[in-house]
Amino acid sequence: MIFLLTLTALLTSAGKLGDLYGLKKIYVLGLLMFVAGSALCGASFGIGSLIVFRIVQACGSAMTASTSPALAAVVAMPGERGRAMGWIGTAVAVGLSAGPPLGGILLSIGSWRWIFLISFPLGIFAVAGALAFLPGRSGSRDRSGFDLTGSVLMGLALAAILLGSSYGRTWGWGSWKVSLLLIGGGILLVAFIFQEKRAESPVMPFMLFKNRVFSSAVWSAALLYCATIGISFLVVFYLTYGLGLGGLELGLVMAVQPLGSAVSAPFSGRASDKIGSRPLVVAGTMMVTLAMISMWITCDIKSIWSIAVPLAFIGLGFGAFGSPNSSAILGAAPRELLGVAGGVLATARTLGMAVGVAIAGVVFGNSFASATGGLEIGNYKARMFAALVHGFRNALVVAVIISIGAVVLALLRGRDNVRGRGRDGGKESVQGDLSAKMIPDDEDSICEPPEPCG
Repeated sequence: MIFLLTLTALLTSAGKLGDLYGLKKIYVLGLLMFVAGSALCGASFGIGSLIVFRIVQACGSAMTASTSPALAAVVAMPGERGRAMGWIGTAVAVGLSAGPPLGGILLSIGSWRWIFLISFPLGIFAVAGALAFLPGRSGSRDRSGFDLTGSVLMGLALAAILLGSSYGRTWGWGSWKVSLLLIGGGILLVAFIFQEKRAESPVMPFMLFKNRVFSSAVWSAALLYCATIGISFLVVFYLTYGLGLGGLELGLVMAVQPLGSAVSAPFSGRASDKIGSRPLVVAGTMMVTLAMISMWITCDIKSIWSIAVPLAFIGLGFGAFGSPNSSAILGAAPRELLGVAGGVLATARTLGMAVGVAIAGVVFGNSFASATGGLEIGNYKARMFAALVHGFRNALVVAVIISIGAVVLALLRGRDNVRGRGRDGGKESVQGDLSAKMIPDDEDSICEPPEPCG
């Protein structure tokens, strides 16, 4: 949890640092911190040191997660930003598929320390590749200062809200701890908004959200992650308790979803360069929604295929959605705020996942308890399969409703421009003054010099 809290708190701020001082610099620094943190975690000498080193690792991860999509957008050939986002989506999906089995293998042949130590040589290789192949680029011409106050307020607010929502069921949603975290997080969030409105160089320029493409793409991403990750979380319980799958079988079934995303992401990303993001994002969100409806219909059948097939289509739909949506977010941001845009996207993803798991857990847990006389899923017996299905279906209903919200936002978003994009130093130019003039909803925020945007 400490890793997730630190990561979520720093994502947007790390992106802002990339915009100010150079995306490559922050990306490479993030890789070095992640590598160092991983090595230190592997060599940790107690739980206290492990927590500290995980914080170091999370700081590095925040830097790379927020700047990597922005870097991809900068170095992409003209007209190929969506394609670049597609290959990033494929790489992430392959990593999600390969990570758990690789971790299991390392645990079976060695110590838990190897899970961290294996990152060291891989990280050094990544650092060398970044230094050799990524183009260097100076940061923003306007270095009026980093809004440290705003960064701290946002980090504390997000961490409090995330912690409260994650432990709501464990501590009780009416408990003083959860109430303090959620109310305190809300107060800090309001304070952050006031701070950003008067900051000379805000961490989060709220004018970005006046662009309908940007705002709808961010919110639809948060909603779709909320819907799908919550269900993926419950699928593990369904397969483990309901179908009695072991570790290997469980891993193979769960790998179906990210593999589906890996297949569709590059094709969808490339198509978005030609036809824009909206039709692909609408198709992706609708596929995810229909797949969850089919899972609701078939989940009372005790068969792996009743879950695996819908999972595959959820993955395909999410891949079709993800790369065009990411491309639209980056295309709707001015060049000097690409790091912030990447950080906002990563924050929406992380918060959506956390809230989705919390909602799914509450709905499923309460439904299962009501059907079994107050029992928890840990007390599951074979005769309780109907109660398991009841809870799973109720959670699916909520997920479908959330997913429909993502469909609506996809339908209502403005038309994103699919004009050619340039490499660093190429055709794209920086929007001069975001506060002076926002781009219309149907225009891209990156324009050719010497004409001003708008």
